[in-house]
Amino acid sequence: MARYDSFIKFRGSMGGLTFYDTKDGQQIAKSKNRKYQPTQEGTLRNNKEFGGAAALCTHFRYSILSTKVHFSGQDLCGRLNGKFRLVIGEGKGVLGQRDFDLKTHPKHLLGFSFNKQRSIRSALSETLLDLEINETRDLVRWTLPSFVPQDMVRLPEGTTHFQLLLVATQVSPGYYDEALQGYKQQYAVEPHSGGVVYSAMLDLKAPTIEAFTLTAVPGRHLPTPDAMAVVVCAGVVFFSELTGKLMPMQDGRALDVLGVG
Repeated sequence: MARYDSFIKFRGSMGGLTFYDTKDGQQIAKSKNRKYQPTQEGTLRNNKEFGGAAALCTHFRYSILSTKVHFSGQDLCGRLNGKFRLVIGEGKGVLGQRDFDLKTHPKHLLGFSFNKQRSIRSALSETLLDLEINETRDLVRWTLPSFVPQDMVRLPEGTTHFQLLLVATQVSPGYYDEALQGYKQQYAVEPHSGGVVYSAMLDLKAPTIEAFTLTAVPGRHLPTPDAMAVVVCAGVVFFSELTGKLMPMQDGRALDVLGVG
């Protein structure tokens, strides 16, 4: 049998116990019962919105899962969750139940780089980043003019080839569901439902690369409902030729959010 008999105070959890402060002093509870502990109402509501951001962000990441795996870092989930939390912070409603509306509040996600070490804007000239969404927002095009790769592409040392990719996906607005006690999508967005399109392999030694267009369908809701956002990303992968094979360079990937419409 043990007795807590010290002026030392703990914060957080340790050994299956959670330490927290009340007006009567510090209390201890088993971690599994933490949700029943007294807490400040504002903190609880904030936690609901953090949880909602994580849930809604998961749908976004899963919609482009095959691409995200190759461009993400260890902290990608946390960084994206933080952006989605900021969008919820702009939403209508009361704290803890505010709406998630990315179409109305796109600024927090615009310019987001999946790879913190490399951005598409640092790899390609701005004149090559001409992306557009059609009127019904169910088709995204990336049109590239004829260009000299040595002049328009800033490449890592040792690069011999590169490949461009266009990523587009629908992001549903979200709302707080009282019965669920959590956030839900207004429109279902399924895993792998986003459009991911790669260009042909492009040779950096080529004198000129002819004009071409990449086209992606952002999702299965056709046309895209007015309330949904369409997130458009552009990326590049650099390759090095080793023993006759083209291998993607470890530090040669970039994928950025260039549009939210």
